[in-house]
Amino acid sequence: LRRTREMAAMSMMRACLLAAALLVASGDEMAFVDVSSTDTINIRQLDVPVNSKRGIASFFTEDPMAAHDWAIQSTMLTTLRSELAAVAKPRSAAAGRIRKIEEELSPLWRVAKKNERGAITNNTMRYVAHRYFTNKYGWSVKGLQPAGASWLHVMAVTPDVRQVTKYIAPTYLHEELLTATGAEDLDIHRLALFISTIEHLIHAEMLDYLYSVHRVMQVKVAGEKTEGELDTIISSFMLIYAFGTNLEVSTKRDLDKSAAFLQENHKGWQQLQARIQDLKKSKPDAGTKGFNGLMDFVEAIAKDYRQWQNPTCTEARERLLAMPSYKDGQVSLADFAPVHVAGYRLLFSEQQDYLQKLGALDESTAGDPKLLVANYITSQALCLTTAS
Repeated sequence: LRRTREMAAMSMMRACLLAAALLVASGDEMAFVDVSSTDTINIRQLDVPVNSKRGIASFFTEDPMAAHDWAIQSTMLTTLRSELAAVAKPRSAAAGRIRKIEEELSPLWRVAKKNERGAITNNTMRYVAHRYFTNKYGWSVKGLQPAGASWLHVMAVTPDVRQVTKYIAPTYLHEELLTATGAEDLDIHRLALFISTIEHLIHAEMLDYLYSVHRVMQVKVAGEKTEGELDTIISSFMLIYAFGTNLEVSTKRDLDKSAAFLQENHKGWQQLQARIQDLKKSKPDAGTKGFNGLMDFVEAIAKDYRQWQNPTCTEARERLLAMPSYKDGQVSLADFAPVHVAGYRLLFSEQQDYLQKLGALDESTAGDPKLLVANYITSQALCLTTAS
């Protein structure tokens, strides 16, 4: 009986510690409590801040890319190995897809900086992959975007790690790809393999997002959807896709409030919803084909997302190129000031410290910082607004 009471007390203590850990997780720092088989307690904290704000609060973070997001190491390895196995069969659909990626990469590859073996290093790989994803999909992939340190450091992942922050996932995949192929660096074929692996992972993540939306919004996964259910699912999915809303710490009430807030206060959201309604007209049976039909529809939205963003990108690019100080792809930061343009959101409103974080600032000349136009145009701040 005494042992039973001791075990019950220990279980209660563990539950209390878990509750404490969850309370810590509701802030911007995450802590974990380990209880070993010998009842030794160890409290660990992450060495990087994460955004775990819920619902509407997530819209007011400076960078929605910082949403609490992790990748499972075994999933990344399995995906990479499946791509390697598929490409070994030249007539397979996967091999054909990778050859197509190589063709799409050719213009970027020709101008990329190469080493004496005609291949590219980790830093150049990140730049080329970033440009590929932004140009084709309007995606900003964690760990590839030009955000200072993420392009400068290589971070190792030990075999006992189960999850890694997505900011180091591309570097981890890069190292594993080189190990698997026995190479020192990337040629265009291995770069296409790398990109195909990330596309595969993103597709799987979108599947998970869509399933999670059904769960949080309490809509059945199987079967046809009513018009109202379809709108609810798509709207909630876009909260994740476009604003980085964290479903792990959000409820149905959070998502309902978030959508209502955006509909009333965010012109871009209203325009995006109108665009989605136009897409629905081209796919009138989206809600009648079950989960797979919905997945096809959200992927169509993802492909269209880049086109929806293009007007702002084009307007900003033209204004930057027309500035008197523009030269060699740079603009004096003194000319970079907020401007209101009818039909667009406020342009050029970012502060200097945020431009530094984006990797869009050249401060090599004392007292005369320059905006790097290409880096700014393809950054999270502008053409990619809040898409993650």
